[in-house]
Amino acid sequence: MSYHKNLPKSFGEISKDFGPLQAIAAWKKTAGPVIAQHAEFLGIHKNGQVPVLHLSVKDPVWRQEIQFETKRILQGLAAELKKMGWPIEQIPSEILFKSVLPFRPGNAHFRGNKKMIKT
Repeated sequence: MSYHKNLPKSFGEISKDFGPLQAIAAWKKTAGPVIAQHAEFLGIHKNGQVPVLHLSVKDPVWRQEIQFETKRILQGLAAELKKMGWPIEQIPSEILFKSVLPFRPGNAHFRGNKKMIKT
């Protein structure tokens, strides 16, 4: 019995089934190691009719840095995804941020403990 007869003939046939993996690879290549270290790729989602790049950023400084780089990031991501055969209507044209505030004692956003620690 041959287990190989149903295998795809080329990597191109395989890659069509890996949209999320393609998006992650394109993000890492476009962002570069420094930005990718500070911003977590959450996916490409529709915001109404517009596809958006959804990122989680832990630090407001890095969020601002990425906002300054938005045009470069979106153009690079579009180029990478087009090379992978993504349809233009699925390529993000905006970035949506999910901010995560780190715990700091006395942070007004921290309400897990009834006693507020003042620093």
